Amino acid sequence: MVSSKLAALPADVLAKIAPISFAGDQLLPLSPALSSIVPWAGLRRGTSVSVQGAPGLGVTSLALALVAEATSRGSWAAIVGVPSCGLGAAVELGVAPERLAVIDQPDASEWPAVVGALLGSFDLVVVSPQHRLRPADQRRLLSRARERGTVVLSVGAEPIGTTDLGFTITGAQWHGLSDGYGYLRRRDIELRVEGRREASQSRTVYLRLPGSSGSVEIIDDLEPLEVGIHRRPRGGQGDRGGQAEVVSLPVRRRRVGS
Repeated sequence: MVSSKLAALPADVLAKIAPISFAGDQLLPLSPALSSIVPWAGLRRGTSVSVQGAPGLGVTSLALALVAEATSRGSWAAIVGVPSCGLGAAVELGVAPERLAVIDQPDASEWPAVVGALLGSFDLVVVSPQHRLRPADQRRLLSRARERGTVVLSVGAEPIGTTDLGFTITGAQWHGLSDGYGYLRRRDIELRVEGRREASQSRTVYLRLPGSSGSVEIIDDLEPLEVGIHRRPRGGQGDRGGQAEVVSLPVRRRRVGS
């Protein structure tokens, strides 16, 4: 917001200084739990962000959680071609539905044009391309995102260009079911966060997604290592071409600092 002193300046002077913005204006807010695990405590405008992980680990849920706080504070988000994204799940994670546009997957030939049109019109654009983008198209999209200050968030697919900030879910465990009865109450995930510049130092954190409140919570006193990924051999080909499965591993929990 322009201060009253700036507003009093002549129009030609304001035009010259318009591209200048303060550091806080360059960040889109995150929930307290997520802001505590990224170097800038928010998502930097004009950057490329990715969320990766095997199916069933909560990749789409994490992407929605990254969008939630910004939309609840007035930012707009578009989701393009993410079939596992449900509006009900988005609302439960805190996304403001009135500031969310959900768009079907465009044809491969139209994909760059459709996404390019959204950049600048929305603060966040969540994508999951089902085809390999040409390097020239990736460069144009990222250049436009930087110019317009839009965050491009790639979900479960090959990230667009070089990722500035990456989230990789390496394990997950649902809680609530016992001996065939009960309700799923929460999911604990093991998350690796890494990227460029200040985020170049990889770190592993543990989150509840969702937590008891329905949003993301930090697990600050336990280290759950309960889930891994393996590939089921198929047709005698060993691991090659096998189907990924989520399986439970032996539980190991310990107090942090012990």
